[in-house]
Amino acid sequence: QSNAKVDLLFTDVVMPGETTSRELAEKALDLRPGLSVLFTSGFVQDSIVHGGRLDAEVQLLVKPYTQATLAQKIRDLLGTAGAEKVSFPPDVVPSAAHSKIALDYPEKAAPVLICEDDVLIRMNIAEVLREHGYQVLEAGTAKKALDMMAAEPVSLLITDIGLPDQTGEELARLAREITPKLPVIFATGGVDVPSAATLGNCKILGKPFSDNALLIEVAALFDRGAALEDTATL
Repeated sequence: QSNAKVDLLFTDVVMPGETTSRELAEKALDLRPGLSVLFTSGFVQDSIVHGGRLDAEVQLLVKPYTQATLAQKIRDLLGTAGAEKVSFPPDVVPSAAHSKIALDYPEKAAPVLICEDDVLIRMNIAEVLREHGYQVLEAGTAKKALDMMAAEPVSLLITDIGLPDQTGEELARLAREITPKLPVIFATGGVDVPSAATLGNCKILGKPFSDNALLIEVAALFDRGAALEDTATL
């Protein structure tokens, strides 16, 4: 918001605080039209972002990356006019160490499936869960999510309500036909979700939500799912 000259915004996808990286980018572009934006994130599947391109003037750098890769990405975004070539040291992969919050997540549990058509929201949720020990699958449409569930078991479905091909409620009902007791989190921006009550074993997470709110709801459903399995065994 100052008069400082800024050519590029370089930000992690997962950031602390109330402002998400997407909101940061949107506000930055409002303040500085034409600003280049470079996101960085780990654990990104090739099917999520094609050629590293998200939107106009927005690109993604996948972790872990080297100094040379970072430099080349910045050159691609800002151009090379007047730039002097630099010799880089041998590539060194940065440490991926992250502090973990202890959660009751079984090591052999099936992955959490996230169905969200907004690439950055999906990446944000996925990275938060992975940083806390969860296995994660990602889908941008209900059809892809159902194909994934048909191919392998999942332990939890996190779905947006407004998907490109059908609603998150319809996806949840079809998912229950594949896995009858599958826990579901509906991520919604204020839309009523009647299916949450009728299906049972569901949570509603209002957008925008914090990382802690997400982790609490996920952990709660895993605890409930374990209780249901114990009851079924008895």
